[in-house]
Amino acid sequence: MYKCNIVLEETHVFQNTPCDVSLQRPFNGFGENNALPLRKMHQEEKKKKHRGGHWTLSEDLKLKELVAVFGPQNWKFIGEKMEPRTSLSCRQRWFNQLDPKINKRNFTDEEEEKLLRAHILYGNKWSKIAKLFNRRTDHAVKNHWHSLMNRIIRKQSASDIRSFDNIQNYQTSNFLPGLCLLNTKQ
Repeated sequence: MYKCNIVLEETHVFQNTPCDVSLQRPFNGFGENNALPLRKMHQEEKKKKHRGGHWTLSEDLKLKELVAVFGPQNWKFIGEKMEPRTSLSCRQRWFNQLDPKINKRNFTDEEEEKLLRAHILYGNKWSKIAKLFNRRTDHAVKNHWHSLMNRIIRKQSASDIRSFDNIQNYQTSNFLPGLCLLNTKQ
């Protein structure tokens, strides 16, 4: 009987598992392939660890306490204490919503104009654009950009701008590249 490493997924390797060397598949000792039960077991483990969905108030409070004690650096340790949340989701939650340093106020008209101009320069490079704003996250900047675009498109539909010339004038006067492509009504 040979031993080999069995890879079910990129993230999970069964080391020194009895296997059929010619097929490089798990072998249960009776000549049958037991890769399916192992894969099913691995998927069930993954489901137990992963908990998606909305964060609860108690989870937010616990995360704030852990960051206060351990600081916003040790995300692997904080993630282990926040079972079943992962360290990555804890880090994202902290830096995008809970960090007291971030600016959560509504965007001002000046900030919106600045956002439109910055998008012309940098495109969808939200982290670069966010550096131009005081304590705004790239996440907040990107979300506000999409909200702003939806608002502009609704205004266009309401005012019934249909000709290409009118859209071009609106585009150049408000620094909105490619807006004519967004309005498909003729």
